[in-house]
Amino acid sequence: MRRPASLMLFFLLGASPAALMAQTASQEPPVQIDEGEEIVVTGQPQRGAVLGNIKPEQQLSSADIRALGVTSISEMITELSAQTNGTPVVLLNGKRISSFSEIQDIPSEAVARVDILPEQVALSYGYAPTQKVANIVLRQRFRAELADLRAATTTDGGRESGSAEAGLLRIRGDNRFTLNVKYNAAASLLESQRGIERTVSNPALIDVTRFRTLSPATESISANATYARALGGMSMTVNGRVELSDNDSLQGLSAAALAAPIGDGPRYAEFLRDNRLDQQIRGTTGHLGLTFNGLLGKGWQWSFTGNGDVSDTRTRTDRSSSTDRASARSRAVTGDLLLSGPVFDLPAGAVKSSVRVGASANGFEAWSIRNGTERRNDYDRQIASGQVTLDLPITSKARGVLSAVGDIGINVNAAAQELSDFGTLSTLGYGVRWRPIPAVQLLVSANQDRAAPTGNQLSDPVIRTENIPVFDYQSGQTVFVTRVTGGNAQLKESVRDQFRLSATVKPFDKPNLTLTATYLNSRTSNPIAAFPEPTPAIEDAFDGRFTRVNGALTEIDARPINYLRSQSEQLRWGFDLSFPLKSRIQKLVEAWRAAGAKPEDRPKELQDMRALFGNRGGRGAQRGQDGAPPPPAPNDSDHPRGEGSFGGGGRPGGGFGGPGGGRGVGGGRLSFSLYHTWHFTESILIAPGVPELDLLNGDATGSSGGQPRHEVEARVGYTNNGLGARLSVDWESGTHVDGALGGTSRLDFGSLATANLRLFANLGQMPSLVKNHPFLRGSRVSIGIDNIFNTRRDVTNATGGTPLRYQPGYLDPLGRTISISFRKLFF
Repeated sequence: MRRPASLMLFFLLGASPAALMAQTASQEPPVQIDEGEEIVVTGQPQRGAVLGNIKPEQQLSSADIRALGVTSISEMITELSAQTNGTPVVLLNGKRISSFSEIQDIPSEAVARVDILPEQVALSYGYAPTQKVANIVLRQRFRAELADLRAATTTDGGRESGSAEAGLLRIRGDNRFTLNVKYNAAASLLESQRGIERTVSNPALIDVTRFRTLSPATESISANATYARALGGMSMTVNGRVELSDNDSLQGLSAAALAAPIGDGPRYAEFLRDNRLDQQIRGTTGHLGLTFNGLLGKGWQWSFTGNGDVSDTRTRTDRSSSTDRASARSRAVTGDLLLSGPVFDLPAGAVKSSVRVGASANGFEAWSIRNGTERRNDYDRQIASGQVTLDLPITSKARGVLSAVGDIGINVNAAAQELSDFGTLSTLGYGVRWRPIPAVQLLVSANQDRAAPTGNQLSDPVIRTENIPVFDYQSGQTVFVTRVTGGNAQLKESVRDQFRLSATVKPFDKPNLTLTATYLNSRTSNPIAAFPEPTPAIEDAFDGRFTRVNGALTEIDARPINYLRSQSEQLRWGFDLSFPLKSRIQKLVEAWRAAGAKPEDRPKELQDMRALFGNRGGRGAQRGQDGAPPPPAPNDSDHPRGEGSFGGGGRPGGGFGGPGGGRGVGGGRLSFSLYHTWHFTESILIAPGVPELDLLNGDATGSSGGQPRHEVEARVGYTNNGLGARLSVDWESGTHVDGALGGTSRLDFGSLATANLRLFANLGQMPSLVKNHPFLRGSRVSIGIDNIFNTRRDVTNATGGTPLRYQPGYLDPLGRTISISFRKLFF
C-alpha cells in the first residue's frame, strides 16, 4: 500500500474544504443541534418530502434509526435491505444526489427521518421504476467530529481484520460539509486453516492447502469529501472520492514444485515459496460528483447531476510456465438534467410531468500478456438518453371527484437511449395507484426495458486463474481447473418485461404496523449473465467453453454470456412492527412530576443530569420554575423537541449525554420485521434445442444449487437507556441438482439458516457513567457476531458424502466472525 501518497491525499482533501467551511463553522454552536422528532402539520408536506402524491410505505423516525444500531448512512441502507428489497434509489431531503458516495459516510445520528417509497416514485426523479426509493432527511443543524476503530476475527481462526476511520460533519440548513478518511486491512485465509482436504491429483502429496487462499489479503485507504451550499435560489453539492486498494491471493504451487521430491529444511521451504502461484490486484479509483438543485417559475423544479469516474486496475497472475499480466483503465463522464412540475389541471388535481435528458462518454483500455502473447482492447461508448413521465390524477377525495372510490392516479413513461455502439434502446411503462382509504395503498405497474452489456462485460482483459475448485458433474468429482475471465464482445442486448402489483396497509399508528405485499412477474429475452456452473445441460449448450484432457475437465471459459430467455415469478410479503419504550429518565421525571416536582425531591439521577448540563446557558434554553430543564414527553413521537427536549441545559437540542452519542432521555424502540419471498417460477432457456432449466426443480446455474423456493428475512431490534441489540435471521429452503454422473445421481443442497447479532451501548446515554468519565460522552461500543451458530449449507451426493468442492471451508470460509468497535463523536 502506498501510504505516503495516501497521507498526501488526506491533507490535500482535508485542508482546502475545511478552510472553505471555516466561516460558517465559526458561527455555529460547538455541538450539533438535535431537533428531535418533527412537528407534522396536517395538510402540509413534511420537510424533505418527495415529489408526487404517492405515500411512503414506511417512515422511520430518528428513534427507529437508533434502534438499528448502525453508525452511518451506508450501514443504515444495508440494514434496511429487507424493507427495500435490495438496493434502493437514494434521495437526500427529497432531492437527487450525484452518487451514493456523496452521503455514505454521514453519521446515522444526523438523520432525522427515512421514507421508504415504492418503485413508481423513482420515475419522478428520472430513474427506472425497478427499485424502491429511500428518501433520507437530515437534521437541519448538526456538528461533530468522529473517530471509529474496529477489529474482527473468526472463531475458527485466521482472517483477522481491522479498520480505522476519522471524519467530520457540519450541517446548517442546506449547507453541509463532510470529510472522511478510512483505512481497512484484512489478513488472508488459507485452505489449511479450514482443514480443506488434499486432492488425489497431487501426486507428490505436498500439502498445497498451505499455498491456496480461501480469502485474499486486502488493504485499502480512501478519502471522501463533500461540500454543499445554498446559492440564492439554488443549492450546489461537490463530492470527491479517491481509493487505493490491494488484493493478494495464492493459487497453489507450480508444476515444478509438484514434481520435485519432497524435502525438508529451510532450503526446501524457500524453494516452495519461490514456486507459489500468486495473484496480485492493485486498484486506484477516483470520483467527482456535482449536483445542482433549483426552482423555476410556476411550481417547476430543476436538478442537474454530473459525475466523473476513473479506474485503474492492474493484475499479475503467476502460472506454472509463465507470468500473466493485465491492465484495465476506464474513464466515464455523465451528466443529466431533470425538470419536473405541473403541466395543466384536471378536476382531480394537477397533471405533473418529469423530463430528463442526459449524456455520457465512456472509455475503456485493456492490455494483457498471456503465454508471451500481448493483446490490446480499446473500447469507447457515448450515450444520449431521455425520459418523460406524466402523472395524471383521476379521482380525488380532497376535491370531491368520485370521492367514493378514493384517490386514483395513473402514470405513463417512456425513455430512450442512443448508444454509439449498440443503437437505440427504449423503455415503455405505465402505472396505476389507488388509495381507497388512507390506510390502504395499491399500486400496479408494467414496463418493458432494453439493456446493453456494460463496457466491462464487453472489453475486460482476459485473465487466467489456476487451481479453482469446481464440481465436475460428468465425473462426480471435484477438480481444480483454470478459470478464464474477462469480456465478451459477442454479447447482445437484453429485453425485459416486468409486471408488478403491490399493496401497503397501515391499520393503525400505535403500535406502528405496516403490512406490505408485492407480486412480480419478469420475463427477459437474451438476459446477460455470469457464466454458470458446469452442469451437464450447461456443458452441452456451451461445449466450446470447456476444455477436457482425456475426459478430465481442465479449463472453463467463464466470460459472461447471453441466455435465450428467462422467467421469474414471485410473491414477497411481510410486516414491520415497532413499539415506543419509555426510558428510565422519562419514568423518573414522570414520577417526580406526579409527586409535585419539588426541587428537594428531585431523584439523584436527575440531579446528576442537572449538574452536568443544567447550568449552561445559551440559545434555546427551556427551563422550568426551578431552573431545571422541562421534563420529556412520554415518547419521542409525542413531543415536538423529542429526544432533545430534556437535559439540553440551554444548548440547542443537545440532549443528554451529548449529541449523537448520548440521547438517553428520549424513549427507545422495540421493533420486529418479517418478510417471506415465495418463488413460483424460476426458469432459464439456455439456447434453442436445449431443454429449459427449472431452477426450482433440479437445475442450477450457480455453485450453491438451484433457486430456493422459499426465503425468509427476520429482524428484531431493541434499544433503550443507552443499550441496544439487533438480531437478524435469514433462512432459505433446500434445493437439489440432477445430472451428476451422467444423470444417475444428484446433489442435495440442504436448507440454510444464519443468524447475526449486534450488541451496542451508547455510553453517553448513561448519566452516572458520563459524570464520572466525561470522555465517554458521545461514545459507542458495539460487539457483532456474524453467523452465530457457525452454520454452512449441507451438500450431499447419492451416497451421503460431501464432494470436495462443497467442504464447509469452501462454502463459507469465514464462518462465525466476532467484531468489536469503539466509536466516538466529538462536539
